[in-house]
Amino acid sequence: FTTKALNVHCRDDYNWWDDDTKDYQIGWNGLLNDTFVNDDNSTKRCKTPWCYQSSARTKSGPLTAIYTTYKGGGYLFTLGRTYDKAKVLLEELKNQKWLDQLTRALVIEFSLYNANVNLFVSVTMSLEFTSIGSSINDFKIKVFRLYDHLGGYAIIVIIFEIFFCIFTIYAIIHESLLIVKQKKLYFKKFWNLHSFITVVFSAFVNFNTIGSFDEVYSYIVGLITFLTMLKFLKLLRFNKRVGMLSASLRYARRDLGSFSFVFMIFILAYAQFGFALFGRSVSSFKSFFTSLTTCFRMMLGEINAQEMVNMSHLYGTFYFVSFLMLVFIALMGIFLTILNDSFAYVKHELANSQNQNDMLEFMWGTFKKLAGFSRKEDVDNKELVEMHKKQQLKEALKEVAAKDPEKVLHIAPLAIFNDI
Repeated sequence: FTTKALNVHCRDDYNWWDDDTKDYQIGWNGLLNDTFVNDDNSTKRCKTPWCYQSSARTKSGPLTAIYTTYKGGGYLFTLGRTYDKAKVLLEELKNQKWLDQLTRALVIEFSLYNANVNLFVSVTMSLEFTSIGSSINDFKIKVFRLYDHLGGYAIIVIIFEIFFCIFTIYAIIHESLLIVKQKKLYFKKFWNLHSFITVVFSAFVNFNTIGSFDEVYSYIVGLITFLTMLKFLKLLRFNKRVGMLSASLRYARRDLGSFSFVFMIFILAYAQFGFALFGRSVSSFKSFFTSLTTCFRMMLGEINAQEMVNMSHLYGTFYFVSFLMLVFIALMGIFLTILNDSFAYVKHELANSQNQNDMLEFMWGTFKKLAGFSRKEDVDNKELVEMHKKQQLKEALKEVAAKDPEKVLHIAPLAIFNDI
């Protein structure tokens, strides 16, 4: 036995720093002339499947697959418009060994448009090859609408976009004046930060060209809508229940901060544990991010334990039961206990202080005073209740005096105190 009998091939995984960007001849047999191919702006740029195309030429951003993230550039090949032509070209590349042991990912991209429903579809299918010889497949389907001003709802979309532009301009002017006036103090208030973030993200522009940009645009619109809806919490600050909720969260912020740290340790540990156990066979654990999402879904009650048990009865059962006991029951019980104690404390404190009126009562009472709508018959409810109580006390005092006059001496101070 000698080392000459060994045929060792060391192959690295894909990374951004040493990926191949050279231009080759057919069959990866030799390099082309650098002076002919290095200029990206050259009209003589090599466009064969054996020449590298940068992300600037492909006009595509990084591709995030399951195993890793790839650059937007690579060795491109156009399939054509017909099935027969694509079949012939693929057979030719197969014979020339376009895919070899150094290939780390094969990506297929195409787009479709349905004019009947005004929808674009961008499909990306990827097949990754690891250094150990395994393969991982994935696909992404993005459905988006680039032409929003078509159809029967076009005028409605235009009107709301105009309102949104007016609101954004007003918010920019208003927040800019506050920043100039308050300077550093502006960023120390939560609602000022909330308004500032809303204004910043409202300036995003939809490029209407690529599905990825439209997807990011949709995410940012959703974020703006979420932040705008949070503004209603500020308007509801007069409501007793909303105020109690806000006070409870403020009182428990330290305990919730400590709990969040422990909770994230547990959830990240279980996400990594699930990815290591089931990543190769269960789709809901195919990546760390997907595994993390699955853990949060399990906390909400969306549990599919059968897949884990089918993969491994021992490990699947252990993972599922331990997650329920430690995270779903123990940690959630601690979380509810923190909120319950905080709510009980705040409720006790508010019971000893004067509660503010509800927002509607406050606004309606202020409006009646300013408009002069108050009338004599609009007697305060509290005064009516007090008058009714005094009348009942007078009648009870007369009955006691008629039956036992001596008890009147004990009741008299109370009657004097109540101005009877």
